[in-house]
Amino acid sequence: MGYYGGDGMERMKRLGFLEVHELFLTTGGPLFVGDGRILDARHWVRSGDVLQLLDPEIFGARLLAQGLLPTWQAHQAAGGTAADFLEGHPDLGDIRDLTARSLPLHEGAPVDRLRTFLRRPDGCPYVPGSTVKGALRNVLMVYFLNEMPETEREKWRNRLRQAFNAEAPTAFSGEMRALQQTILHTLHLQTRQVSSTLNDLMRAISIADSDPLSPDATLATTVRRVHQDGEERKAEAYEVLPPDLRVRLTLRIDIPLMNRAGLMLTLLNEALQLAQLMQERVFWEKIHTSRRAPVDLRDLYLYLGGGAGFVNKTLLYALFDQAEARDLTNALLAQTPGYDPAFGRSVAPYTRPTVLFKGISHDMGKCRITIHY
Repeated sequence: MGYYGGDGMERMKRLGFLEVHELFLTTGGPLFVGDGRILDARHWVRSGDVLQLLDPEIFGARLLAQGLLPTWQAHQAAGGTAADFLEGHPDLGDIRDLTARSLPLHEGAPVDRLRTFLRRPDGCPYVPGSTVKGALRNVLMVYFLNEMPETEREKWRNRLRQAFNAEAPTAFSGEMRALQQTILHTLHLQTRQVSSTLNDLMRAISIADSDPLSPDATLATTVRRVHQDGEERKAEAYEVLPPDLRVRLTLRIDIPLMNRAGLMLTLLNEALQLAQLMQERVFWEKIHTSRRAPVDLRDLYLYLGGGAGFVNKTLLYALFDQAEARDLTNALLAQTPGYDPAFGRSVAPYTRPTVLFKGISHDMGKCRITIHY
């Protein structure tokens, strides 16, 4: 469903073709939605527990004005840091005049690299509606797969096993796409089922980007990966929205298409609850973490953004038993460039990304979802 202009949307609402709801996310753990950038110490100066991120335009203009650009480029190429360079060239000015923003570093952990949060051109962070819709899409796929007759599920299991045994990653991913199309691209019409991208039930739902947040709403934190063999913590930080932050988005429902798909918001609630139970059973209970933030299974949770966990990103755990799903996931990950074989011993679903805030362990990317009807 596309977006309607103001007058057109009001008319669609009056005709009963469109419902508009407020959708609120309350972060239950640190939320990371990346902009694709990875910064290192050439891009910031650390002052205690604060990373002062250099503004490229301001810093570049100062370098050009003083003829220091070639010197800075050579310094970067040699692996030098921004702090060392500025210390050696005090005429460039005070660091506070050269920074885009100051980013608090939670717990003051050592940091080699920083993954930055998505921001608007005006510098305000926001949560894209596509991120929320993509997570809802995965939740609904798991729900409808759970409703699929066992004979049909076994057929898909065999198709996926055969595709994997062919040792062709494209064959396996092709079968996964076919499964997703079977689940989502079929509307339950009066006379027969029609499978087509035109009938993708997700077209009945659109989610606008969130309201802009304060430019200083984020902080930097490191992620602990807890697994059966212990705990792993790398010197890589994520710029995140902290726990207990409320984010507002707008949810639009195309009523005729929703009805044709046999989809209701109450079903969406059921799907969210099923996904949360699956997370707890398959993912979280395998490794117990002391002082974990409380989970109320009566609430509706959605896992969003980078680091939220494998269950969010695959149907394997909804289709196969846990042992086979784990082995398939490990084998698929092993085909990824940069995969660390030593990490395979404990990867999905027996690895859990968490962040420690004030002595409490929080699940990465976990958000409580509330829809105002």
